[in-house]
Amino acid sequence: MDTPNSPNNKEVAVHWFRHGLRLHDNPALFEASLNSVLYPVFIFDGETAGTMHIGYNRFRFLLECLADLDRQLKSHGGQLFIVQGSPISIFQKLKRELNFTKLCFEQDCELQVLGLPPRPKEDIDFRHVTFGTMSESLQREVSLFQTVPKPEQFHKYPEMDFGDPLIRWLGGETEALIKLNERLSQEIESFKSGVYLSNQVSPDLTGPPTSQSAALKFGCLSVRRFYWALHDHFNTIHEGRPPSHFNITGQLIWREYFYTMSAHNPYYDQMEKNPICLNIPWLPESHPNKEKYLNAWKNGQTGYPFIDAVMRQLRREGWVHHVARNAVACFLTRGDLWINWEDGVRHFFYYLLDADWSVNAGNWMWVSSSAFEQLLDCTYCVCPVNFGRRLDPDGIYIKRYVPELRQFPIQYIYEPWKAPLGVQEKANCIISKDYPERIVNHVQASLENKQVLLLYYSYIKAPVSQERES
Repeated sequence: MDTPNSPNNKEVAVHWFRHGLRLHDNPALFEASLNSVLYPVFIFDGETAGTMHIGYNRFRFLLECLADLDRQLKSHGGQLFIVQGSPISIFQKLKRELNFTKLCFEQDCELQVLGLPPRPKEDIDFRHVTFGTMSESLQREVSLFQTVPKPEQFHKYPEMDFGDPLIRWLGGETEALIKLNERLSQEIESFKSGVYLSNQVSPDLTGPPTSQSAALKFGCLSVRRFYWALHDHFNTIHEGRPPSHFNITGQLIWREYFYTMSAHNPYYDQMEKNPICLNIPWLPESHPNKEKYLNAWKNGQTGYPFIDAVMRQLRREGWVHHVARNAVACFLTRGDLWINWEDGVRHFFYYLLDADWSVNAGNWMWVSSSAFEQLLDCTYCVCPVNFGRRLDPDGIYIKRYVPELRQFPIQYIYEPWKAPLGVQEKANCIISKDYPERIVNHVQASLENKQVLLLYYSYIKAPVSQERES
């Protein structure tokens, strides 16, 4: 006789949504749906989807992803069972009640053989999928949320000091696929004009965001779909001829590279225990300026308007352009403040919508010259004045996120400390009163840091047989 949970003697399958929060190109979900009574589950365990140490914006984005999944599943006759607790305990309870025989989930990081990635998995035909239901007693046992929760239920609140987001990122597969089509339209036009990696060639700090990084991080968008869509469009336009000097999916390849480098390295986000990271002698915790410098950087109070605009946008919206990330990372580490990149990793991981353990730590090691450098030198340092001026010559980005300087003349907006007092008074912003004085002199600090790095590099590159002084 058929059981209520297993009509027509189908086996019971649980699909555990973890990072791949989507229906398209989801091999694990596809497998779970085959000839099964399907139970889609998401577990708030404090770790899944990076929920251990994250801020309000990122948590809200995750919940929007779950709400979108739930809506889509309900349109097919099912639902997303959102529960809270230890996965082991949850699955034990589900096993006792449902007697499931198949548990499917995606890995955190898939290491594939070298070569082209596989094509996306075909879409599931939900007309042939049977969904299961939970009894009221089981719902209580697994602490089932009756509706998708809000961030406040997890004690996550917006940071009112930085105001409401000016750019609102919406989580979920539905939005991700809409944004993918918009991005592909832009890339197609770029391909036709012979431009590749347009978001790097001409980064737009104030326009509508086109990045797919947050959707990729939460798995709302399949990286395989993104990769092959770009290459298929390029091949159609250029009749299969590869670009001469650029890889059109280079940024995606960097992502996979960092995943590969972090595999089997539990200390990847640390310095001293990390076998691939240099132990650069950063500013010690006991240094009198360490806490002051770090807090100024975190709160957008360094006195360098471009750096402060980036850091305030991060706190306010949970995302900043990757070129801006590189600038503030360089400023914190080898460029100006000489602070350990681990402090930057933790701050970014808390606030960034797209913070990924492997990619986040990998980028910080790279920018701080701690790893992934073919040549151990530090000849280039991001200037917090000229770099911002080149990206945003009219200061629109500064005025958007550093409102104290909105009335400053353009010739002083990147170096407000140079403005005469009369100009400051006319702009209703007195430096060191209404906006902070710069905490370091970039020219002097960057030169000193470069000299320390070069000495350190010469030390570690010395022959092993050569006696080194401690």
